Amino acid sequence: MKRLLPLLILVLFASCRGRNEADPEFLTSEAWCLTVKGSTVMSYNPLQHQCSYNASTRTFRLCDDEATKWFVLRLDALPTTEGTKISGDISWSGGGTKTGIKFTVSQILGDSFWLWSPKEKIGVSATILK
Repeated sequence: MKRLLPLLILVLFASCRGRNEADPEFLTSEAWCLTVKGSTVMSYNPLQHQCSYNASTRTFRLCDDEATKWFVLRLDALPTTEGTKISGDISWSGGGTKTGIKFTVSQILGDSFWLWSPKEKIGVSATILK
C-alpha cells in the first residue's frame, strides 16, 4: 500500500490539473484558430483564408476562399483582461452552433485574443481588425 500511495496521488493530481485551463498547444496557435476537444478545426492561412470583424456586433469570421470551411464567433463583450469571463456564440462548418458559451480570456497579445471554454472544450482565437 505504501508503494501505491505516491502513484495514486500522482494520478489524482494529473487528472485534476488543467480541467479549466486552455490547452498549451492552443495558446501557441495562430491568431485566428478554432479547436474543439483538442483537435484543430480551422487555423488561419493568409494564402487560403479571409477574416473579418464587425465592431458593432462584435462578430469575427474566418472562411476559406471557397467558403466551404468557416467559423463565426459573436461575443457579448470584447476581451480586455486575461482571466475574465465572456459569453458568446460560435458556429462552424460541420459543427453546428453553440450558443451562450462561457469563455475565459486565456491570453491577449495586442489586438489578438485567445478564449477557452472549459465546459465545451472549445478554444477560439481571433484579432480585432482595425
